[in-house]
Amino acid sequence: MYTCPMHPEVEAQADTRCPLCGMALEPITPSLDERENPELVDFRRRLWVGMLFTTPLLLLSMGRMAVDFSN
Repeated sequence: MYTCPMHPEVEAQADTRCPLCGMALEPITPSLDERENPELVDFRRRLWVGMLFTTPLLLLSMGRMAVDFSN
């Protein structure tokens, strides 16, 4: 059984998302299995996609300022 950390009344048989707040459901009973956290995988992917688009923008907007500062 899984439950929402913010809404303990929400319980489900599968590891899904809470229908009230959207958080991932946590197991009611802890286990020792070392499976990868799906939220961590999603956040890591979002980080790399964000960096992919942010780096060129940062270089375009601040690159000239860095060159002027070094002179």
